[in-house]
Amino acid sequence: MWVCTGAIAVGSFALTLIFAIMQGFEATTEIRLQNIHPQIILQAPKGQDLNFGKISSYLAQTKIANHIEAITPYALAYGVLHNPALDDQVEFYNISLIKAIDPQTEPLVSKIDTKLEKQITLDQILKHDQIIVGTGLAKNLGLTIGSPAQLFIPNSTNAKTKAVSFQNTNVIIGNIIKTGIGEFDDSLIITSLDFATKYFPDAGVCEIGIKLRQGSSEPEVLKNLKTQLNLNIFSWKDLYTPLIAALKLEKYVALAIAMLVILIATMTLIALLFMIITKHTSTIATLTILGLAQSKIRQLLVLISLIITSFACMMGMLAAAGVGLVIQNYPFINLPDAYYITTLPIQLSGVIFILVFITTVAIALIATQIPLQLINRINLATLLKTND
Repeated sequence: MWVCTGAIAVGSFALTLIFAIMQGFEATTEIRLQNIHPQIILQAPKGQDLNFGKISSYLAQTKIANHIEAITPYALAYGVLHNPALDDQVEFYNISLIKAIDPQTEPLVSKIDTKLEKQITLDQILKHDQIIVGTGLAKNLGLTIGSPAQLFIPNSTNAKTKAVSFQNTNVIIGNIIKTGIGEFDDSLIITSLDFATKYFPDAGVCEIGIKLRQGSSEPEVLKNLKTQLNLNIFSWKDLYTPLIAALKLEKYVALAIAMLVILIATMTLIALLFMIITKHTSTIATLTILGLAQSKIRQLLVLISLIITSFACMMGMLAAAGVGLVIQNYPFINLPDAYYITTLPIQLSGVIFILVFITTVAIALIATQIPLQLINRINLATLLKTND
């Protein structure tokens, strides 16, 4: 009985801990990625610009206006950042994405302001030709907050000579952003829309970011937007479809393996019930002859199974909760750079414990049906005659 209890407790412990860790992986990664993107993105057709004022006024008059909490425009371009203090030679291999934002409305749709090295408002940072650069880009160029720099923006291309001319703009590093995503930290430059209008006016508004109110259905709003606007409209999740799909697949595979551990553990429960039935076969036969219904005997064995499984499952979940709290409060397990997060995440919730308990008990009840079939095969007359 104690071996059976221990086996089920270990299985419940593994299932709970794996469920919590994989849930933490999925939630933490999605939060990390979504913090730097708007929830919904409206993108102009290639080579065209968006009329932000006209689109925002139109959306305010539609039925989805009640679902929209904030909206903000973006202008995108590419350029090269140079540190003049290093040398006079400008190397054009570090092509960076220049993202022009509205400093006042951007914090309403994303949380890039929480990723800044110096915690001040975007409106204060992005003035007087100041820019924000990714932490990797700043490190590679030896730039710090307050450092002067030069931003080279292409303004014309000669198709015959295959030459590109650049406009040189002096800027100041107003802040450094660390998103935790290499592609942004190594090649992202953030400016204001006023800066973009001043120095590269050809790059108009090409994207609009939308944040929905809490409780709004994102798929439904996306569907309505696609039917009303002839634009490329997508969720931020569509930017990382393979990653999100991989996280879900990893979670399901891990849970399937943990459930197999519980299934193997229930084999000990089956063996225990077989031993109980074999040991008390004569008693079962006598009670049946005296008029006790077999359904009552079945209920007794099911009750034994439920008591053992429930106790073992509670012990396993309690141990998992203890380990989870340690990992949650003392994140000592570091992850390699391949992940978007640095330490092992874990998300403990009541839903996880309820699901684990229901799953474990359900598997145990299904397994209990196997030894119960032995009761039907007991030949009462032969057994009583042999015992006499």
